[in-house]
Order: sequence, then C-alpha cells, then structure tokens
Amino acid sequence: MGQRTYSCLIADDDLEAHLVLNSLLSQFEGLSIEGHAYNGKVAIDLLQSKHFDILWLDIQMPLVSGLELMQVLPNRPATIITSGHTEYAFEAFQNNVVDYLQKPILLERLKVAYEKALIYIDHVLPKNAIDTIELKSERKVVTLKVADIKFLKSMGNYVKVFMKNEVHPIIGYSSLKEMNDRLANSGFIQVHKSFIIKKSEIVKKSQTEILLKDGTQIPIGSKYDYLVERFLA
Repeated sequence: MGQRTYSCLIADDDLEAHLVLNSLLSQFEGLSIEGHAYNGKVAIDLLQSKHFDILWLDIQMPLVSGLELMQVLPNRPATIITSGHTEYAFEAFQNNVVDYLQKPILLERLKVAYEKALIYIDHVLPKNAIDTIELKSERKVVTLKVADIKFLKSMGNYVKVFMKNEVHPIIGYSSLKEMNDRLANSGFIQVHKSFIIKKSEIVKKSQTEILLKDGTQIPIGSKYDYLVERFLA
C-alpha cells in the first residue's frame, strides 16, 4: 500500500500568506493542498462540501473570522492557526486547535505543527456518530440515548438536556461547548451561544428563530445564521 495523502485547506485573507504556505507545505511528503479560501464564509462552504484532513486557518478574516469559524464548526479538520497576532492563542486553544503559529512562519516550526496534526488525525478526531452520551447529573452519571435528545440549553457550567418523552429536562455538569464537540457528528448544530438542536427536530426556520416539532422556539444567534443556512440546505 502507498503512503496516505493528507488533504488540506488554507484559509487566509492575505494572498502572500497563501503563497508562502504553498511554498513551505510543498516540501512535506504526503500533503496535498486541495483548497484556498480568502474569507471565513468561503472556508465554511468548502469545509461543508469537501473532505479536508488539515485546516491552516488565519484569525483575522472578513465576513467570518477564524475564531467564529471554529466556534460554529466544532466538527472540522485538524486545525492549525497561522496568525500575525498572539493575543488570540488562549481562545484558539479553547477551541481545540492543534497548534498556533505566529507569522512569519519558519519551516521547522511548520513541520512540528504538521506532525502534531497527523497525530491528532489518527488518535484524537472522532470518527463516527455516537449512540449514547454520558452526563454527570445529581452526583451520578446518567447515560442518555442520543436519538432521544431534542435540544440542549446552556446554564453556565451546567447544561439542560431536553429529551423525548421526558416532562422535565435532565440537568448535568457540562459546558455547552463540550456537549457540542461530543455531538457534532450526530446531527446536532449549535444555533446560538446558549442552544444546540438536533436537525431532525426542526420544523421550520425564520430569520431569527427555529421552530421544533414540540413547539419550542429557539433563537438563532447572529454569528450562527450563515452556518444554520448551510446546515439546513
């Protein structure tokens, strides 16, 4: 069998940054540059229409920033930040980036990031949808069937999970971000800073909210609107 080739997308609003990365990455065996995006919206379109193994992502981009892209697309390729600014590093790592490179990027530093990405792809990235999810609730761990979850609502360090055939939501100790990361491959999407919903529960969408089968109206956050449109297309 031949060596696997890893596909990557470069997302940066600076043409020079694309040219530099093209030149440097061309020196790595087993890596193929399969896409270029010059703003966050184009990057989202490409990520949702084609498979990529690695995303080289700038922070400051028009329309949708790199940070916003990561927040609305938790289910994304191994992500390496390439930025001229260091002040976004903490928030980037909170969104599970593999590495954070400051421009100008040196070849040896880029190689280290690439090797980290390969480890992340092989050992960390989720491969399949999940059937159940565990949640710590009232001093015990409960196992929830993913098929029975309708939507989730954030309560700071806690989350309310609204289930089918349950009058009251289950309250557990977890952030919404953690739940979003765990459910991203199972037909769920974050539509607001406080809400995650299941696609199959959606009846219709207006400009500002989503109506679910049980009659619940969920607001759509402004930074999530474009992703919701793509998700429902």
